[in-house]
Amino acid sequence: MAGEKLFTRIPPSSTGARIGFRHRAIIPYENRTGTFVADEILTGASSGIQYLVYKEFATNATTGYIEVGYDDASVFNNVEPTAGENLNDVEANTVAQVSNTLAVTEVFTNESVIVGGDNTTNRLNVDVFGAANTTFSEGAPQLSGFGKLRTTEDKLLANYEFNNSILPTQFANTLTGSGAISYDSDGKVVKLEVGSDTNALVTHTSNLYHPYSLGNNNFFVVGTRVGDTGKTGVVRNWGCFDYEDGFFFQLNGTALRIVHRWTMDGNGTQNMAVAQSAWNKDTLDGTGGDSNPSRMNIDVSKANTYWIDYQFIGGGRTRWGVFYKGERIVCHEMFHHNGLSAFPTPSINNPIASAARPICWSMKNTGSPGAGSEFYALGGAVYYEGSADLGE
Repeated sequence: MAGEKLFTRIPPSSTGARIGFRHRAIIPYENRTGTFVADEILTGASSGIQYLVYKEFATNATTGYIEVGYDDASVFNNVEPTAGENLNDVEANTVAQVSNTLAVTEVFTNESVIVGGDNTTNRLNVDVFGAANTTFSEGAPQLSGFGKLRTTEDKLLANYEFNNSILPTQFANTLTGSGAISYDSDGKVVKLEVGSDTNALVTHTSNLYHPYSLGNNNFFVVGTRVGDTGKTGVVRNWGCFDYEDGFFFQLNGTALRIVHRWTMDGNGTQNMAVAQSAWNKDTLDGTGGDSNPSRMNIDVSKANTYWIDYQFIGGGRTRWGVFYKGERIVCHEMFHHNGLSAFPTPSINNPIASAARPICWSMKNTGSPGAGSEFYALGGAVYYEGSADLGE
């Protein structure tokens, strides 16, 4: 029966009341060639289970155990790991294999937790450091990219309102093939368009590469609406990036992703993309549960406010997110320091060549979509989160 891993029964087992449990598993592995990273998501190549890694217990260089949680659907449907299956990371690299000889140990924790009086699925969350997730009535306290509590107004570096024009003196455009850009006076937005020709391209990039102060961070806010829910052969990007470096959201066909782009080490421009289903903070897919705590089911064809912030010197962390019902939601965070990311091999540089990034919207045909496509830039802003005066 589905859902059996979520509860036990007070005797008699056939009719007794259910007591909730939280499920986790200790999985024996072998043939390890990669590195297990806490909070990383691995996928079982055969079972399809998405494993959230909690910790590793190595017995030697190639074998050991990992303590993991399963994705909600696998727990509910009683999906089990397959002996010998590959454990693949978000880039489809095999980290290790589930043991062929040792059994998986399932562990159940009594779910006696503090819950909401009107909705028992609203429960107190405790993080890996033992800290309770406490919030105010209007959401959680906000922290900057370098862990500083946001208590004062950030310094505005740039504000882009398309109230009367596409701001032609503040933005540069690239137009290839049928690529076109215009001002939509009804919506007061910038309209990017491409026809059906392959390689048609349109970009709207700020002239200003917003200055960055080491040890602080810039906070990019980008309003965007796609003209459809995704189309094969069309790629849309929006965020803080140019053709060589940056961080952005991407709708590639119908697949929503976040992307880290860099150009270093003489290897040309590289793009590390993470699919929406593998976002490690909130998948925004409307399924609820631990993988989608906001319960937001994002519709890219509707107006949404996206944000990005990042650390730069020595690697650090990059975060992608959205604003939803007045709260700031973190979708995914990527770590670049201490070899935690695949960016520039073998992780010896900062995540991008230059920390000063423009704000940009772009759309390109990678095939022949059969009809024209639209993409809307609603506006944007860049804030500096630090005390130094960047104008000095």
